[in-house]
Amino acid sequence: MEPADRPELKSYWKANLDVLGQINPGLVNRLHSDPGGDIGYAIAPAPMGRYLCRTEQAVLTESLYKHCPIAWGIRSDQEGEWIHPPADQRGWLPALSDRELARHDLFVIVRMGLGNEVFDCYERLLSAELLREANRRIIAVESRVDLLRAALTLYDWRALLESTRFLLVYGTDVREILAAFWDRYAFSAMDDPLVIAGSGPERESCESTALIDGAVRQACQRHRALAAECLSHEARRRATRIHTHVRRVLWLVPGHNYLQRCCVNALREMGIEADVHLWTSSTYRFVKRFEWVRLLEKYDPDLLILVNATPSTFFGGQEISQIPVRVASWFVDNPRRFVRSSSDFAGVDFAACFDGYYVPYLEGHGVKALEIRTAAGLYRPGSGEKSCEGPAVSFVGELGTRGFQDLDTLVFQISRELHKAARSISEEYAENPGRSVEEIYRQYADTERFPFHGAIVELVENRAAHLQRKRILESCSDLGLVTFGDCEWGDPERAGVLAECWSGRRVDYFEELSPVYSGSRMNINIFHPQCKSAPNPRVYDVLACGGFLLTTDNPGLRDEFTDGEHLVTFRTTEELRDLIRHYRDRPEERRRIAESGRERILAVSRYHDRMRTFVGLSDQKSVGNRYVDSC
Repeated sequence: MEPADRPELKSYWKANLDVLGQINPGLVNRLHSDPGGDIGYAIAPAPMGRYLCRTEQAVLTESLYKHCPIAWGIRSDQEGEWIHPPADQRGWLPALSDRELARHDLFVIVRMGLGNEVFDCYERLLSAELLREANRRIIAVESRVDLLRAALTLYDWRALLESTRFLLVYGTDVREILAAFWDRYAFSAMDDPLVIAGSGPERESCESTALIDGAVRQACQRHRALAAECLSHEARRRATRIHTHVRRVLWLVPGHNYLQRCCVNALREMGIEADVHLWTSSTYRFVKRFEWVRLLEKYDPDLLILVNATPSTFFGGQEISQIPVRVASWFVDNPRRFVRSSSDFAGVDFAACFDGYYVPYLEGHGVKALEIRTAAGLYRPGSGEKSCEGPAVSFVGELGTRGFQDLDTLVFQISRELHKAARSISEEYAENPGRSVEEIYRQYADTERFPFHGAIVELVENRAAHLQRKRILESCSDLGLVTFGDCEWGDPERAGVLAECWSGRRVDYFEELSPVYSGSRMNINIFHPQCKSAPNPRVYDVLACGGFLLTTDNPGLRDEFTDGEHLVTFRTTEELRDLIRHYRDRPEERRRIAESGRERILAVSRYHDRMRTFVGLSDQKSVGNRYVDSC
């Protein structure tokens, strides 16, 4: 194929390695330093954006990339063995059936080559779990460094690398690497594994797969026995302890890290020992299934708190119900995203939700629930007019496209009907946010086939939030608006006219956000569709920093604030423009409202106040109404 006839080849090498370097810097170093082999590879485009690949004993043309011997074009007279063959020659490697996909929890893909089989398995898992989350994972193994370099060059692996269900393993002795991995993270082998031959040549790949399959099954058998012994030991140890009230709290937080830090600090102020274990590595799904047993030994908590999760949905199992430790789940997003049935609450003593609207949904699944709102995590010692230091109008947050685009593509592949309905629902809500997304969903979607749970909720709500946010902010983009957030704000294709309003940066929550809120003349808040009857954290934080807030209306605001005294609400874009013009030239009025809002927040809406309720409920379960508050 002549160069002029070739499709454009985009290299993902640097972008992939930037992400991989945050997860596994040792692997990145090896990819840079390990010597290549003496066999070259030829590639050609295939349907669905993939590549065919075969070996060639000598690269007759110049390699496409300096870091790996990959040449363009596969000729019929060319010698060599297929790595990724055409569709009519794929019968020599076993295919993954739908039945096997449903039966197993752990998939080990041996000699992944360019990764075609990995992407196929990953996409099929996402499709199968769209309506029902599961803790199924993929380990992709490769021993040929040149092919691994080519895979990371030709395909965008960032979604997989950042996923909590994917692990990339490289080394010349694959069995030794997997053995070392399971020796370090013994309990991660608890799931029912399936070992798959990923790519050719046929004989070598099938032999490696058979050897690794035996090693994996031995590891799983050994570690199941070890896990059972460890569970039994921890249950006996904790059963001998009797505490009259909560003394130690451990947080397990897969997200919302700023929130847990605020909560931990508040509990410590109350005289309660509190710690947080952050699963910062993308491999945590491989180690967390039973690693929490070791965390209980290390932190020795009386109360274990999970955010936006239950033991069943977070750990992937119900074994924690065997351990005498109180467990609470706190949902700071719509709980319909995370729980779907009563079995999801196995081992949970009580649940809390940031918005009381969802309490009946939680109690309908058989768990005791109450409303515990979010609060102010930021503070400033004083407020004052600082219009010269900041923009006229600020918005801090995400544009939101990243919160739904991958799901949007997946739903399109699964069901054109559902995809069309999801778009219509989001667009209707953005134009008329007075109705709930769930109510609109019932009019457009087949709720029996596609119940309003899990990823569907995430897709519809996040897309609706993006459209509403974009519509409102566009209406005041000419009034001095400045946005703070990720680079999607600066992309004209995503942000439209708002690209001109981007500050060029995002701000750190604890180090930079407070001056932005207090220094801006006006701050805008737009409620996410999941906020039914309670404020979001931005409301509390802006006011606690002494900032002046213009916010969309929400019934929950009236529980804690007075419109025009602590903050100012708007209902239409026209009203927002009028309010910006009104307060733009009234600094004393802005200052009065901001100071009043700050006083209100610091009096009743700190995380200290929320944690008193949280821990008090936990104590009521074990010692009646007695609560020991050391403050």
